[in-house]
Amino acid sequence: MPVHLGNGPALSTISWGAKGGNETDTLTTSEIASHAHDLTEDLTLRGTTLNGVEDSPAGNVPTVEGEGVAMPYSDAAADEDMGTAVDPTTTEGSGGS
Repeated sequence: MPVHLGNGPALSTISWGAKGGNETDTLTTSEIASHAHDLTEDLTLRGTTLNGVEDSPAGNVPTVEGEGVAMPYSDAAADEDMGTAVDPTTTEGSGGS
């Protein structure tokens, strides 16, 4: 947005060629327009039948051992459908306005 040179009460001084604003910004729910998403396919969770060897999900897949075990993730390739996570539907509206 173009701005004029100078300054004002509680404003920064703007000079020729000055740039302002943020390169990134985190929006709150109220700042996002209300919207919904159509899901057209089942989302099937894939995991592995192997024992877990990792405690972090980053770069790993869940194991069928599941919740409550010390190492619930594996670095092996997913080889098992673990169930449908979401059925095709339209999600509830989200966002604020």
